[in-house]
Amino acid sequence: KVDLWDFDVFSLNLISGGRPLVVGGIYMIQRLGLLDKVPVPRDKLINYLDAVEKGYIASNPFHNAVHATDVMFTLHYFLQRDLLREMTGPLDKFAA
Repeated sequence: KVDLWDFDVFSLNLISGGRPLVVGGIYMIQRLGLLDKVPVPRDKLINYLDAVEKGYIASNPFHNAVHATDVMFTLHYFLQRDLLREMTGPLDKFAA
């Protein structure tokens, strides 16, 4: 369901034990096969996503890790539309 507009990021937050950005980010990057195309070690990527996720203040009602994860999956949704899919390469998708 990650390719759908109405992907439920709140459910991901629950089933990931409050780690939606790390779990969702690694899943998305692996699903797109980007680790094979962009030379970033998986463990360093996990550490990076972990640091970004921990940098959010969980008690903030809007700008928190769940919101960041929602933005990531929304961006993925748009990047999978025909025009943007054709215009973007692996590095573009990884950066997004």
